[in-house]
This record gives sequence, C-alpha cells and structure tokens, in this order.
Amino acid sequence: MKKILLSTALLTLSVSAVADHGIYDLAGRFGVGAGLGFTSPLWGNDFDDAQKGSLAYNLHGRYNLSSANSVQLNLTRLEFKEGLDLGTNRNAKVYDVLFLHRSNATARFTPVYGAGAGVADLSSMDPYDNLKLALKARAGVEYGLTHDLFASVTVDYQYINNMPGSDSDAPDLDAHALVPQANLTWYFGGAKETAVVAAVAAAAAPTEVADKDSDNDGVFDRKDKCPGTQEGKTVNAYGCVKEEKASIQVKVLFDSGSAVAPATSNQEIAELATFLNEHKGTKAEIQGHTDSSGKAVNNKKLSQARADAVKNALIKNHNIDAARLNAVGFGSEQPVADNKTAEGRHQNRRVMAIISE
Repeated sequence: MKKILLSTALLTLSVSAVADHGIYDLAGRFGVGAGLGFTSPLWGNDFDDAQKGSLAYNLHGRYNLSSANSVQLNLTRLEFKEGLDLGTNRNAKVYDVLFLHRSNATARFTPVYGAGAGVADLSSMDPYDNLKLALKARAGVEYGLTHDLFASVTVDYQYINNMPGSDSDAPDLDAHALVPQANLTWYFGGAKETAVVAAVAAAAAPTEVADKDSDNDGVFDRKDKCPGTQEGKTVNAYGCVKEEKASIQVKVLFDSGSAVAPATSNQEIAELATFLNEHKGTKAEIQGHTDSSGKAVNNKKLSQARADAVKNALIKNHNIDAARLNAVGFGSEQPVADNKTAEGRHQNRRVMAIISE
C-alpha cells in the first residue's frame, strides 16, 4: 500500500512538468463512468486490526459546473475480509456526492482533488440499522485520452460510522480505509470545446459582387485586404496604403490536444500561400491566439505551437521562403470578443497573418 501511495503522490507532483498543447474544457458537460480498485484499512486503529483489504468498484455520474469544478454522484461497493484478530467480514454500498476540482482546468493532464459525504448502506450486514454516515476525500490525476474519454487514478480516504460485522458477536467499528482506484469517464452533451484557432477566412465573393470596389481604391473587394481605405489614398496591389498592415484570418481547425494542422485546413493555408506568391515583396507574421480558458503559460505555449504549425505548412507544402515568415504566439493577451461567452471564446481562438512589405 505504501508503494501505491508513493507512486500516486509522485505522479501528482510530476503533472506540473508535463507540457500540454490542448484545451480540454469540460464546462457544462455530463459524464458517466466506472472504476475498479482495492480497499485497504487505514493502519493504527481498531478497524485495521480486525479487517483486511479486498475488492472495490464504483459507478459514477458527473456534471461539470465549470471548467475547473464539478459535482459527482457515486455508488461504490467496498468489501473487507476478516483479519487475524476478529473473524468477521464487512462490506458496504456507499452512496455519496463529491465536489471535485481540476487544478489545471482545461489541461489534458491535471491533478484533481475533492471531498464529499453520503450514506453507507449496510443492509447486507444489519438490516435493522442499515444506513450509516459516510465521508470521503479524494486526490489523484486525470488524463484526457480523447476529448470525450478521460482516465483517472485516484486514492480515496473513506470513513464509515459504526460499521457492523457479519458475525453478530463482532463489535461495531468505525471504518477508516484508503481506496486506490483506476477510473474511466465518458463525457457527452454541453458545449463541446474544440481547439479552434481562427475565424472564417473570407471566401471568394459571390459572382454578383465579385468586381465590386466598396472603398473606391481601385482594388476589388475580393482582393482588398484593407477594406474601408479613405478615398483618394494611393494603395498597393492588395488595397492597403503604406502605413496600413493587412491582416488575413486563417481558419485552422486543430484536433484537441494537437498542434498539427489537419488536412481540412489545407485550403485555408493554400489561399494564404497564393497571396504571398502573388505579392513576392511581402512578409507575414503568423500570429496565434487563444481564449482565456486555462493557465496563461499553457495558452502561450498553445498559441505559439499552432502559429508554428501554420508557418511550417507554408514552408514545407507551398515553398514559401522561411525568411518571409515569423511565427508569434500571443496566448489570450489580445481578445477580439468577450471570453465570458462561448461565441466570444470561439472568435478569440484564431490565427492571423499580418502582412508587411
């Protein structure tokens, strides 16, 4: 048991050193799952003297109140075998409610802590006095196998008040036990968070307005990267005056936990490459941005990794000279919409190409 606890503690302490490049926001989502473990009476009390550990398993349902906090309902079956000093078995069905906290709210790999209370159903032991107070504290780690499926390793401290034994002559004892468990939880519903960088790039304008020049600068809207230029200004080939910087939004849909630009983003990146090839004298700063979910340091790493992914795709797949490109991650520092709403967060997760000459 000491080895199990030590391993769990070391795993928990090491989480802060694990780099994460994904947003795993569970806010508003429901989860159902199960776990399997082992009951180990806590040493140094009468219950430990009377019992030995045995199987534990659970079924649970969770609702995530926010990215960091959730409420979990548990049905846990705990079994104890007779010890050396007292020949009696004990077992219980524990129904409880846990309040849980994810330390790195939207990270793929995070410590989790919680506490809760409920009742222990001891009807198999004593049908006349079958409900007892049950208290629980939890510590462990969770890891997102996918956006919907999470694995966790946890250790519970379980207390049950005045627990009887199967032998009618055995005294009632307060149960103190540690319960290490491995769990799987599947999440569904809610506003599923997808790690999306960027708003939609402007597609080719409809035929009826393809040759429209709204700001009368001599560059049609479909190619104008600086719409709304003051009339009479001299502009370059893509509709910007010298002091203006053209910005191009690039729609890149990354898989959760990945900084690799997927095949579905090829067209968006190709359109940016086409622009750069048409205007050989330009350079582009590829800017990555995130919403405000999660820790600032993780957001900075995520935005930089995804900006690098777009830059590398332009170099490797479209032969854009690396000297013309610079990738910068801004994290959540430059929002363009309200991070308090799902739509605002969606707009803030973006990649921009800032054009200069």
